[in-house]
Amino acid sequence: MAPFWVGIPIITRGQSQCPFPSRERDDADVLLSFSRTWKQLAADMAAGVPRPDYQIGPPGREKEFAPLLLARAEMLERFAKDMKGEGPDDQGGQEM
Repeated sequence: MAPFWVGIPIITRGQSQCPFPSRERDDADVLLSFSRTWKQLAADMAAGVPRPDYQIGPPGREKEFAPLLLARAEMLERFAKDMKGEGPDDQGGQEM
């Protein structure tokens, strides 16, 4: 099956933000891109670093929502790696 382009915009404050500009990526690459973005955002939220470009949860509760976002980012990363054949059940991976 040939890879196809998927665009999943994130709607925040009425603006659409898509972290991948290229149509050359497959589905797993798109998911990995979101995972990397969410991991960085979770780290910033946990550290109390303001991010005017993203808002997860109500203002003032960033540290509470950071571990939830990180868990979702890690789940998305595992799913994407499974799609690419890099998961724990594939060659060279480790079981969780």
